[in-house]
This record gives sequence, C-alpha cells and structure tokens, in this order.
Amino acid sequence: MNFTFFTQTLENAIERASLVFIFKDNEKRCRTTENIFLKSSP
Repeated sequence: MNFTFFTQTLENAIERASLVFIFKDNEKRCRTTENIFLKSSP
C-alpha cells in the first residue's frame, strides 16, 4: 500500500468526521436554542 495515499485518505477521513461532528453539534445547539425560545414565549 502506498503510504502517502494512506495518509491522505486518513486526513480526508478525519476531516470528514470532524465536519460531521460539527454539523451534528450545530444541529443540537439549534434545537436547544429553539426549545429555550419556545419555552420563553408565552
């Protein structure tokens, strides 16, 4: 197996994983903000 290819694939995988994590985290935060807003509104 080509080592540079492996490291590039690894970097891409890490990048993709972090993007997915950030996206899910933002989604969770948005939902929490929504809930707080709904609770505070009469």
